Amino acid sequence: MPTTRQPHGGFTFVCQGTVWPPLLPPCLRPSPCRQVHEKSILLPLLPLAVLLGREQPHLLCWVNAMAVFSMVPLLKKDGLALAAAAATAACHAAIQLASVQAGSSSSGGGGKKGRSGGSAAPLGALPERWVRVGGAASLAVCAAVLAASATLPPPPRLPFLYDALTVTWAFAHFAALFAYTN
Repeated sequence: MPTTRQPHGGFTFVCQGTVWPPLLPPCLRPSPCRQVHEKSILLPLLPLAVLLGREQPHLLCWVNAMAVFSMVPLLKKDGLALAAAAATAACHAAIQLASVQAGSSSSGGGGKKGRSGGSAAPLGALPERWVRVGGAASLAVCAAVLAASATLPPPPRLPFLYDALTVTWAFAHFAALFAYTN
């Protein structure tokens, strides 16, 4: 019976080896003044960028956008919403540019096989068109929540309505990403 080899097993071990050690001291000596910071969502983005960047750039852009969207309440509070939007747009442009360059260099100049590194295969079990349309619809809902929070005051009984919508929408996407990648 042939054995199956995990494609990025060593890389996963290295990533976990760099993430877990900083988490040990707070677990061994808990302190009541410690709090979880919202920016911890950024930790898994580097391994995801390495794993998804070349083969699934649209999915990587979507994950980055959802990570930033999940931090919107914190970014607003700190006055960094506009800077985060500009940095996110620059990141997406860089990912797309790298994807196009990788596609043109791997095709050898003889026609482009695919947008993402020359691979003509769909993204996992989903066709690339579904990922693009689903991602666009997802980002449209994000934009609607942001526009509503900027123009409509929340009801007095629900002062954190937009923050709750933001966190809930982002969590649904992270859960879907977890299900898709596992």
